[in-house]
Amino acid sequence: MTDHETYRELTAGFVLGVLDPMERRDFEAHMAKCSECRRDVASFAPIPSLLSRADHLAIEPLPRAVADRAAARARAEWSALARSRRWWRLAAAAAALIAVAVAAVALFSGSAGPSATVLAIESPIVTGEVTIDARTWGTAVHLELEGLPQRDRYVAWVVDDGGNRQQAATWGPTPTGAARLDGASSTPTDRVTAVVVTDATGDETLLTAING
Repeated sequence: MTDHETYRELTAGFVLGVLDPMERRDFEAHMAKCSECRRDVASFAPIPSLLSRADHLAIEPLPRAVADRAAARARAEWSALARSRRWWRLAAAAAALIAVAVAAVALFSGSAGPSATVLAIESPIVTGEVTIDARTWGTAVHLELEGLPQRDRYVAWVVDDGGNRQQAATWGPTPTGAARLDGASSTPTDRVTAVVVTDATGDETLLTAING
């Protein structure tokens, strides 16, 4: 195993705050010089925020359809992690699945906000609808898209008025390029300026949906 691979195995622990002080210092020094590890940290960044919501949610029994959707989403995330050859991702699998479950509960059992806002999609090939809806914990995101160009993986980001991005959802490819899914962000809805869909690295923007 190379030094770089060793550091990548520490990514999840760094985000979750479980590295010892020396490991954390070493990882931060490596990350300052490594763009791949910086992207990895950014991709896991929403997990602690999602996990923290578990202590504040009043969870009641969910409708069967909602529970099935949450379970299906968790299975999809686990399948994607299990297929990865990057074993450092498996270190974060449990945390990722918990985050997915918490997000799903929050989406459907949180206090109802104002009517959902439909964003304006800017793309020459992707069609459909992107909506955001206020929740007590942040913003619920719903995507119904057609015509996505084929990529190994997609990531939906919520962009705030400061230009910061927070990962709201991630999913794998479909044969038709269609996607229908829900996401979650702790960003307050009144600060959301756009929802952006990118490839797995976050470097290639596939569509931008503008708020207002």
